[in-house]
Amino acid sequence: MSLEAYNHKRDFKQTPEPKTNGKSTKGALRFVVQRHDASSLHYDFRLEMEGVLKSWAVPKGPSMNPADKRLAVEVEDHPFSYRTFEGDIPAGNYGAGHVDIWDEGTYHHTETPDEPEGEKTLLEELQKGRIHFVLEGEKLQGTFTLMKMHGRGENNWLLLKKDDEFAVHESYDPEEHLGKTVGGNKKKASAKTVKAAEAPKSEKATKASKPEKTEMPHRIVPMMARLTDKPFDHPDWIFENKWDGFRAIAEVEKGKTELYSRSGNSFKTQYPQLVKGLEKLQVEQVILDGEIVVQDENGRVIFQDLQNFQNTPTEHLYYYVFDILYLNGEDLRDLPLLERKKKLENLLQHTDPIRYSEHRVEKGIVFFKEAEKLQTEGIMAKKADSKYLNGKRSDDWLKVKTHLRQEVVIGGYTEPKGSRIHIGALLLGVYEDGKLQYIGQSGSGFNRESLEMLIKKLKPLEQEASPFAGKVKVSRAATWVKPELVCEISFAEWTSAGLVRQAIFEGLREDKKATEVNREREVSAKEVVQEKEAESGSEKASKSKKTAVKSEKERRV
Repeated sequence: MSLEAYNHKRDFKQTPEPKTNGKSTKGALRFVVQRHDASSLHYDFRLEMEGVLKSWAVPKGPSMNPADKRLAVEVEDHPFSYRTFEGDIPAGNYGAGHVDIWDEGTYHHTETPDEPEGEKTLLEELQKGRIHFVLEGEKLQGTFTLMKMHGRGENNWLLLKKDDEFAVHESYDPEEHLGKTVGGNKKKASAKTVKAAEAPKSEKATKASKPEKTEMPHRIVPMMARLTDKPFDHPDWIFENKWDGFRAIAEVEKGKTELYSRSGNSFKTQYPQLVKGLEKLQVEQVILDGEIVVQDENGRVIFQDLQNFQNTPTEHLYYYVFDILYLNGEDLRDLPLLERKKKLENLLQHTDPIRYSEHRVEKGIVFFKEAEKLQTEGIMAKKADSKYLNGKRSDDWLKVKTHLRQEVVIGGYTEPKGSRIHIGALLLGVYEDGKLQYIGQSGSGFNRESLEMLIKKLKPLEQEASPFAGKVKVSRAATWVKPELVCEISFAEWTSAGLVRQAIFEGLREDKKATEVNREREVSAKEVVQEKEAESGSEKASKSKKTAVKSEKERRV
């Protein structure tokens, strides 16, 4: 097969990707799945056929759960030698980003392991748009199907797992299975050996159509959103304000109230007026998810005013609630989002300072333009029928920011210059593969009050050694600190070297754990929406087929 498209897209003087095809192995056909951290994180699924690698880009990655229907976008054939490629594709090149092998092994057609006959059948099925095969990898095992989505774009397929002995029925996210795959290792450890405890219970599939009567859960880890590249309009999505404050879970049970951060730290002593407001709610039991904010007299949210609230309290402190997880003995997390919000709106009537977070249906682009005009942080896009997934970062929820922001870990600071007191610039990093990587510094966004506050918190954390992996070049003398404090910055752009440019300090994030701070990478809004449409269409077709079969059985009785 021709590799003309592959070669045309690449400058082999700049990219380390293989140019030559390499020799196919004799015997069993090979497959590989490569994790590609490019402009949007995705997984490249490749099957050996006719001496090349037939390739699909899978935005959410493959799954061992038969309930998952993963969009797979067919791309150009890759040379067989690409099977072992790992490394960095330099900025400015096609597919710029980092590539790792996530899984690899052998595969064959479901009907026959015989090599020549099986490959011939696979090629015939490829042409027909429905390929059936068995994978024998370290992570992916058992029977799979690649099915072309006719009428939904010529390159769009679905990657499906068969419900066989290797299937799992817990939520499956390939990002939670990043252990290194060793080339050539063909051990057949069942995917069922993954412990169910690795996935929160609320992520498991459920057939419940109404709230389940259960005991009230506690210490909820909130559902998180993925960063996306742009706003969009879609009738199946709703759009909310992205509140610039502290994420908080509230639990009310028989007069007792808890209010705590994403990391489980209590807010009760910091915001007693919110606790009193929660205690006044006309409810026996409830769990709420929302954001604590401070607004000015014009309703604009000011994050630094929230940070300074203990020193300069204001009456404009609010808890904007956008989700309800539990109500009077009923677990609501498996209900569609819009149903949950109806219950929430009915509960939060005239309940200041506990407020209901409004939303809009379908029109995300206009809403985003309004956010830009008002200079707010951005908007949230949420699938209207999405379930609430504890502790899960899901692309059922997306955040669209009006300007670049990033949570970072403070690893040190430079000495001040001129009239500046205490701190010249903060030295910042994010965690990658368990190591704190330096991403630049921030020397603006401070006032005397914030500098005084920062130095008081940093002094007790001082240490002799740099906490960053590798050498950090700074122009002034640096004081290193234990990497425990998290702050948020706004900035102009990421440089090709992976540094932030023109970073501005926005405030400390005392609700976040330093070890959880990673670089946020955008997912494509277009790809996510297409995938959700594909999943929805496939589910509707499956339900229609089941209904038809049931009707036919009833007719024959």
